[in-house]
Amino acid sequence: MSALVQIDGVSRSFGPVQVLKGITLTAEPGETIAIYGRSGSGKTTLLNIAGGLDRPDGGRVCVAGEELGALDARRLDELRRTQIGFIFQSYGLLAHLTARDNIEFALRLCGAPRKLWRERIDESLEAVGLMGRAHHRPAELSGGERQRVAAARALAIRPRLLLADEPTGALDHATSLTMIDTLVRFARQTGACVWIVTHDQSIQERVDRAYRITEGRVAPAAEVMS
Repeated sequence: MSALVQIDGVSRSFGPVQVLKGITLTAEPGETIAIYGRSGSGKTTLLNIAGGLDRPDGGRVCVAGEELGALDARRLDELRRTQIGFIFQSYGLLAHLTARDNIEFALRLCGAPRKLWRERIDESLEAVGLMGRAHHRPAELSGGERQRVAAARALAIRPRLLLADEPTGALDHATSLTMIDTLVRFARQTGACVWIVTHDQSIQERVDRAYRITEGRVAPAAEVMS
């Protein structure tokens, strides 16, 4: 089985600070990966590079057989809209749209057939336990509910790569575990690869692999903590 994501020797600096130092990672279809590290260690930077939101200073990133650094802006945007899903810390919801309409907007952008919209929206809201809040706007939802809508939106487009930046940060412990189980189930059922940036150590037991970024380099989390 060929890797869905290949990161080879990626480095990234911000001014004089080198945040990532030659990181190499691969991920297979259907795999879930947790990425740990202290605040400022480069976790979100790595996620943004994997999703084509940021470019590395050095190294190579391939997603679904395409080298991101070789793509023009139009093709990179198309790849992000159709094959890469994001769950942002800031949620990224459109304030004037209901939860349901936020998800529909994402489906429009990714080009999903209109006949599938209702089914996709219902399935994704059900998966995160928010069918009863479908017609509420973000201002009418709690932080945890907004986070779950953001997750539902990402699930609905059926991405091949789903990148989740602290997807449980606003959730209580029980709901956090349910969210992670939902993401793991999505990966296994669809063959998508899911990357989860997190501080929650309990997630490590639920995913396929876990890594920790320390001083710009990555190593299996079990090795770092042993």
